[in-house]
Amino acid sequence: MPKHTKGLMQMIQKIKSYVAAFIAVLMAVKELVLLVEVPGNGETKKETVLEGVGILVDLAGEFLSWLPTDAIMKVAEGAVELWVRFNNLTDAWRKPDEGDLVGNS
Repeated sequence: MPKHTKGLMQMIQKIKSYVAAFIAVLMAVKELVLLVEVPGNGETKKETVLEGVGILVDLAGEFLSWLPTDAIMKVAEGAVELWVRFNNLTDAWRKPDEGDLVGNS
């Protein structure tokens, strides 16, 4: 295999690892945000979600050990803010009324 091809393949593998780690953090944030969602106490809920992500990072061990924990937590913090903002904008927190359900006319 030519040297430049080997380097390209290594770079692609590294990118795939970053994408996999990023997706894992986003999925964890999404699930933790939904788990702690109750009206009010936004900052406390955010801290709880970030503590949960920290625990998951510790448990992930070697899967994420090559990434600095502070970088992972920065991504998680941004993801929490984006996820909450998205749900606020789309009114996703609101429980549907019976009249909102499809088939109820």
